[in-house]
Amino acid sequence: MFENLYIHIPFCRKKCDYCAFFSVTDYSQCDKVLTKIIEDIRKQCELNGKKFDTLYLGGGTPTLLSEKQLEYLFANLDDILTLKNLSEISIEANPETLTKGKIAILSNYVNRLSMGVQSFNADLRKILGRDCSNQAISQAIDLIHNSSIKNFNIDLIYAIPSQTAADFIADINEVKKAGATHLSCYNLTIEEQTALAAKEISIDEDNSCELYQIAVNNGYFKQYEVSNYAINEQYQCRHNKNIWRGGTLLGIGPAASSFDGKNRFTQSYSIDNYLHDKAIDYDIISKIERRNEIFAVNLRTCAGWTRSDFESIYPDAFDFYLAKIRESAKIYPDFFDYDSNHITLTSQGLLFWDEVASELL
Repeated sequence: MFENLYIHIPFCRKKCDYCAFFSVTDYSQCDKVLTKIIEDIRKQCELNGKKFDTLYLGGGTPTLLSEKQLEYLFANLDDILTLKNLSEISIEANPETLTKGKIAILSNYVNRLSMGVQSFNADLRKILGRDCSNQAISQAIDLIHNSSIKNFNIDLIYAIPSQTAADFIADINEVKKAGATHLSCYNLTIEEQTALAAKEISIDEDNSCELYQIAVNNGYFKQYEVSNYAINEQYQCRHNKNIWRGGTLLGIGPAASSFDGKNRFTQSYSIDNYLHDKAIDYDIISKIERRNEIFAVNLRTCAGWTRSDFESIYPDAFDFYLAKIRESAKIYPDFFDYDSNHITLTSQGLLFWDEVASELL
């Protein structure tokens, strides 16, 4: 049985220059995709039950859907899943797509909204190819304030070329002023085959490290994962925390990934293939490789692993990783905080998680 549900809405008004997620700007098959998503969820629930803990709608831009399409999607989801029984229902949004009517619909179904701002500085957004006005951001924040949705995240990107420490501090202050309960700060990465990669832009690693420390020490939002911060534990993203700890996931929609506890499989990065159940990619690896992956991924969180939590998933495996951490700590003494019953990364260790993961994997 799957514990968490992810729905990928692959439509965007415009492809941002930094974005490597699967999305399309041709909406001609949108209604067909929504119908297929509902059909797939209904079938899966008939086969495996429907006791989901969380639902997350990502993209793409889910709030690009029209009011009629949003109501169709959520009314059917509610009919199948009885949404009030889920602990968390999240949706991603872009400011320029939010309207009073859409917020009214979302307020009936959603209890967490994550809005992609990237920066409150229009010049920095332009570098990212992010087509959104300051007015649209301000209006979206007002709409959310006047809704019943109280768990509200804003995404920022840092290490944007020409971005200064003062710029980033100003962005974080704007998130505080907006009344957000959650903050996500993502280090800009130049992904292959994006428009940003074609511009041959490079990232200043020293600047990136400086801005990361500004986020960590922001004094308002408390870090709980390398890129995620919340005003308190209540507002941490439950869906993501479940997945980081190896929870099962049903992914529905083009390019959506699922994890059944052993294997991962991903729907095709093609609208036509998804509509015809073609080209599903299966990631079948050994039990040890999957265990390594789950152990490493949750080290991205500030909580890390306790012996009891990890051995509730993999009995008698904690000491194996404790020994590996002790060896790694000889090389990277500032990266780890551990004893016989817990393993976490320090703030510096989180910053260099990639290096830690490569050692473990």
